[in-house]
Amino acid sequence: MYLRELLLATCLHDLVESTHGIHYHGHRAKVLRPHGRPASILECDDSYESQIEGSRVQARQEMDHKEDSIRQSFVEKVKEKEALLRQREEQLVQRKAQLNAELEQMKALIAAQEQELEEMLTETNNGSRPNTVSKNSSKLFKAK
Repeated sequence: MYLRELLLATCLHDLVESTHGIHYHGHRAKVLRPHGRPASILECDDSYESQIEGSRVQARQEMDHKEDSIRQSFVEKVKEKEALLRQREEQLVQRKAQLNAELEQMKALIAAQEQELEEMLTETNNGSRPNTVSKNSSKLFKAK
């Protein structure tokens, strides 16, 4: 009993290979020959393998081509978005410069008005009544 288990365990792989190689391929050859297959199963298997390999190569080439086209479209979209962002940034920089210029004009106008007010206050303080505006020295009343 132990000898039988030992022989089956060690020789089982050889038994499977010989059964598959001799009996299965022999039967397959008999079945396929009437349908116009070559006499040698190995020739049939070789052509089948070459067809499969050709299909794999063709599919790989198609996938590479699609991958390249997708990559190119992605790069184009990124470039378009970058150009749009640069344009938007330039617009914002121009708007900032415009607002800064307006701010400087307003500061200059306020400074001029403050100086005019200071002059008016100093002129009124030099007059007869402090902290009051006299009609003679005020620029506002001179225009009348």
